[in-house]
Amino acid sequence: MTTKCNTVKILKILLVTCLTLVTLQYVINLVAYSYVSRFFGMELMFQRNISIVQYLPIFGKQSKSSSSFNKSVTVIPPVISTVKNLFPSNTSQINTSNINQSSTPAFISPNISLLTSKEPIRNESLPLCPLVPPKLVGPLATFTNAISFEEILKNNPDLQPGGRYKPKDCVARHKVAIIIPYRDRITHLQILLQNLHPILARQLIDYGIYVVDMTLPTSFNRAMLMNIGFAEALKIYDYQCFIFHDVDLIPENDRNLYTCPESPRHMSVAVDKFKYRLPYASIFGGVSALTKEQFLKINGYSNLYFGWGGEDDDMNGRIHRKGYKVIRYSVDVARYKMIKHTREKSNPVNPKRYKLINTGKNRQDKDGINSLKYKVEKIEFLPTYTYILTTINQTEVEAG
Repeated sequence: MTTKCNTVKILKILLVTCLTLVTLQYVINLVAYSYVSRFFGMELMFQRNISIVQYLPIFGKQSKSSSSFNKSVTVIPPVISTVKNLFPSNTSQINTSNINQSSTPAFISPNISLLTSKEPIRNESLPLCPLVPPKLVGPLATFTNAISFEEILKNNPDLQPGGRYKPKDCVARHKVAIIIPYRDRITHLQILLQNLHPILARQLIDYGIYVVDMTLPTSFNRAMLMNIGFAEALKIYDYQCFIFHDVDLIPENDRNLYTCPESPRHMSVAVDKFKYRLPYASIFGGVSALTKEQFLKINGYSNLYFGWGGEDDDMNGRIHRKGYKVIRYSVDVARYKMIKHTREKSNPVNPKRYKLINTGKNRQDKDGINSLKYKVEKIEFLPTYTYILTTINQTEVEAG
């Protein structure tokens, strides 16, 4: 009889213990989900053809600095996104054969084998990197004095040739190419890389940085260089996310993730030059993020914008015409400092920009990635970035 009573007591204790553990696990999961949703789910989304901008704070609480963001801002409660919406869908099966790629480069670095046929084999036992990178710090003090590329490499010893990086202890959730259109901005590039590499490493992404240049005397064509960067980066690695990044914009918060959600994202929402306010709701310039699938569907950027201005507004139209909506993080997170500079003589204001914008709808399906014409002069896989020098025949491009 005593033995049966002891057995019943033990069973009761085990039952209570199990219920306690189940309850504790439920509470832990609830807290973890709440944190992830709070971190990722709150975005700033500008709807086309509306006068009210709906501002969704990324952390749920609006700071005092954001109150002056826009006079037509309406603050509404945070919306929690599901985890499946935090990452782009698999686009590895997209057919890119229709891209008119360039001929074989005249110069290939001997290090190219490190980046193509001999990609490091990952230990399949490694876990996926955390959904929320644990070493993010939030607001940052930016470096505005240039240091040498050798010093940048010394500060980022885990970089692979070509400015490539992969986390060591986990498998990255994102394969990201950073495309930088470039001409004669060596100091700005040094400042950007000094700031950007540590941020991207903390975000635990698999990334490469591609600096795309063009030979003189052709007028600068920023949009076309971004198209070329997209095409050339895909020859090197199976990137699924592309960040198009001006060389003079320095991120001020590492929680502004360099990844691609399910909608095209404008990343440089608040820039110090504009007093951390958005100049106008339809802007898509500075720093922006699109998946490979999105970029191909909208046919990339127009190739016809030689000189300064117009290509970003044209791109905004392309995005909306294909059924996408541009999203943004809050002004507390999507903050950038612009390096002061004067406009180059080789980049005059484009007098045709308004005409091109107004006719963009008619050209979209035939002017872009599928009509890209250029020559690669050389590709260099340098320690902190990949340098791509191209030649563009303006007469040939404009003739179609």
